[in-house]
Amino acid sequence: MAVMSAVDISQEQAQWLFTEGAILVFLNLPAGSEFGIDYCSWEVGEQFKGVKMIPPGIHFIYYRFVLNVLLFFTTSMAL
Repeated sequence: MAVMSAVDISQEQAQWLFTEGAILVFLNLPAGSEFGIDYCSWEVGEQFKGVKMIPPGIHFIYYRFVLNVLLFFTTSMAL
């Protein structure tokens, strides 16, 4: 499986983020939806559950919800 993005951090920094960083749980986001934090965004898959190891501070978190539903529209026009 390909990694969407990689960050070069030391083992000590990773351990610190694991214990002191935030965890954002984001359940039931449909596959194909967009999720982003700060300047990074991803198209999520079926197993997406959230993000961990978020450094302390203020962050911009956003998402774009995608519905996987077929919609049929009919139109009529009187002439």
